[in-house]
Amino acid sequence: MTMIVLVAWWLVEAESSPLRWYFLNHPAASNLFAFFSLPAVFIGIIFSGNAHQPSEVVTAIAAAAQWFGIGYIFAAAIIGERAE
Repeated sequence: MTMIVLVAWWLVEAESSPLRWYFLNHPAASNLFAFFSLPAVFIGIIFSGNAHQPSEVVTAIAAAAQWFGIGYIFAAAIIGERAE
């Protein structure tokens, strides 16, 4: 799940994305994705010390950790239901 989210983040947010023009003309999808990625962005801002330019590396690591945790919780819930 982590790799899927990081690839999706690149597709939605990056200037080099092949889908850049689509998301510029349809901002609802990118706004929703940005909303769910706010914790990672806040961590990037804290570690960079600059509110206007968060550290991309720290933000990507925080996003990976965030979505790994979410995926782990969902997987544990699904496996826990099957075991009972």
